Amino acid sequence: MELDSLRGLREKFTLRHAIIREFLAEFLGTFLLIFGDDPFLFQHDCTPVHKARSIKTWMSEFGVEELDWPAQSPDLKVIEHLWDELERRLRARPSRPTSVPDLINALSEEWSKITINTLLNLVESLPRRVEAVKAAKGGTTPYYIPVQLFGCGSVAQAVLSRGAVGEPLTIHIGFTTGVMLAVYVSGGVSGGHVNPAVSLAMAVLRKFPIKKFPVYVAAQFIGAFAGSCSVFGLYYNALMDYSNGQLLVTGENATANIFASYPAKHLSGLNGFFDQVIATAALVLCILAIVDKKNIGAPKGMEPLFIGFTILAIGVSMGFNCGYPINPARDLGPRLFTAVAGWGVEVFRAGGCWWWIPVAGPMVGGVLGAMIYYLLIELHHLPEKKHEEKSNVKDKYEMITMS
Repeated sequence: MELDSLRGLREKFTLRHAIIREFLAEFLGTFLLIFGDDPFLFQHDCTPVHKARSIKTWMSEFGVEELDWPAQSPDLKVIEHLWDELERRLRARPSRPTSVPDLINALSEEWSKITINTLLNLVESLPRRVEAVKAAKGGTTPYYIPVQLFGCGSVAQAVLSRGAVGEPLTIHIGFTTGVMLAVYVSGGVSGGHVNPAVSLAMAVLRKFPIKKFPVYVAAQFIGAFAGSCSVFGLYYNALMDYSNGQLLVTGENATANIFASYPAKHLSGLNGFFDQVIATAALVLCILAIVDKKNIGAPKGMEPLFIGFTILAIGVSMGFNCGYPINPARDLGPRLFTAVAGWGVEVFRAGGCWWWIPVAGPMVGGVLGAMIYYLLIELHHLPEKKHEEKSNVKDKYEMITMS
């Protein structure tokens, strides 16, 4: 919770240690009266003054226990989501403020457009945010493991059984359900970002703060790597039996293709790059349409299902050339795993050094898809009509602000 004062806004001033201590005494004292002996969670951000030794000493003397988690988790800072929304609205205005009074007026105008329902939804999302951060013990929430476990697991089953209990269609279904479930798992906390190309596209459209992009990408790669470890452990005996203990990248008994994409013999590097650009552009364009509330969109809670259908459509129509990686994390993370797990550096040399194409191609394609949707669809949406909130929503909001 981030407040200037329990009594309202203050004039502009510099936050110094003494002011912070005064505020904390008032703030924590008030909440101790409210909660009594019941425990409650207090969070402030990592502004240097909050981390000062004198503040930590004061907190310790006051009897406030410091939790080991989260280190710098954005998941519990609901206000950050509102700041991001406000920033997006400011950037989307036809003209930028040119003076401080203009900026103040613009901020007031855009802030008034944020609905009470948005605030209520954020408040109601806190329990699952807390549970996700607790489960991660302060680390990054597991965005990507379901994609690799179900996707690469379906490939492993088809390859290692030599087609007896798997085929291209089961692989498509595996990746489709993997993506769908990954979005359901992480959607309430992170927005369901499981693809760096999608995260970049959202950042380009200012629907996602660019400062969070490196953190999300790191989480996506770590999740893909961890998912590959799971598949390797699950099918270790089958892998050894399939190729007599050898881990091969090419040839009849190759198994590296279980984890990462490799091009078909007919595919050139240029054609492969074009393949990835087009497929990822189609993916991002469809995702933007699915989540766009000003478009027809998908029913609330059904978005992951329709994103899964999009993956399925791409798989059955564009999977022949290289297996539709369309995701740098999904391809490079497992490829790095195979490099260290026994397949060696050949995973980067195979296919004429193919490895960089499913990394660069989707990033270009994601931005292209975002630009196409923005220019051809989003720019042509009708402006929102103002409407009065229902009284019961207003009552709920007043109860929240008083509590």
